[in-house]
Amino acid sequence: MVKKVSVIIPTFNSENIIRKLIRDLELQTYKNIEVIFVDDQSTDHTLEILESHTNFIVKSIQHAGQSVARNYGMNIATGDYIMFIDSDDRVHPKYIERLVSVINQEDADIVECRYIVGYKEDDYKKLKDSENFGKILKDNVFELLSSSLGSNVNSVPVWNKIYKKELIYDVRFLTGNNQSEDLWFNIKVFAKANKVVRISDELYFYFQHPNSALHKRVSHKDMEILETHKLIVSFVRDIYGDSKELELANIKFIRTYYSLLLRCLRNKTNIDFSENDFDILKKGVVVNFKLLVHSPMKLSRKLALLSLFFLLKVNMISISTIR
Repeated sequence: MVKKVSVIIPTFNSENIIRKLIRDLELQTYKNIEVIFVDDQSTDHTLEILESHTNFIVKSIQHAGQSVARNYGMNIATGDYIMFIDSDDRVHPKYIERLVSVINQEDADIVECRYIVGYKEDDYKKLKDSENFGKILKDNVFELLSSSLGSNVNSVPVWNKIYKKELIYDVRFLTGNNQSEDLWFNIKVFAKANKVVRISDELYFYFQHPNSALHKRVSHKDMEILETHKLIVSFVRDIYGDSKELELANIKFIRTYYSLLLRCLRNKTNIDFSENDFDILKKGVVVNFKLLVHSPMKLSRKLALLSLFFLLKVNMISISTIR
């Protein structure tokens, strides 16, 4: 029997880009798919565009954020497998077929493909398909956390993966806090998985917009990422105890102080932080400097950390000096 795949796509004010993703979905070589668009109360013509396509399931919810929309989609999905796509991204025509093929042949719980990050339409043409069945992870959570430390973009997304529905039936995205929600979700399901496979096919195009999280206004709400990582550390400690997984979870948590501080320095005049928020980040970097500087990090970021640490120690950086 051909397994059904439920593809969950949250949307919000996506009228300028959603038609391209719709076309990608219509070109999928795997046909037994249930596409669920969950519109988060768009104020443009997104919902109207979606409802003109009768081959999709289209739902509208009260404006509550991406996590709530994804959870809603999961609650009504009827497929054997679950996949996610973000509305402003693109996918290869064999995106679903390749992941279904591998998860079946390998009897895996989760399969993930590689993705490319692009800034313009031409970058989408770089997506590649292959027949490489890839790597079986031996330490699911450890390798997940390791990969999360190796990139500045979202390196543990849900949108380049296929999940057995039975694996994630009782796992949902954090609501009320949309910071690092993909990592939280994946930590929980990877901890349950018996077999995770990574393939080298580049089947997903992650479009990096100028107004993405790396570039947009830095506000007090961004401090919620610290709370998410505290939850992750607590969860990993409960499952694995004093372990290599816990060590990486702690490093990931500490890195959030540094990442947020760097975003403040990059945005400068576009900051909505209190002095107290800024002081929390500064203290987090200074107190954990030794662990930070020895953690996996690109050389350029490590050099920036050294310079920043010196300026913090001599008290040359404050919220007032960078505005």
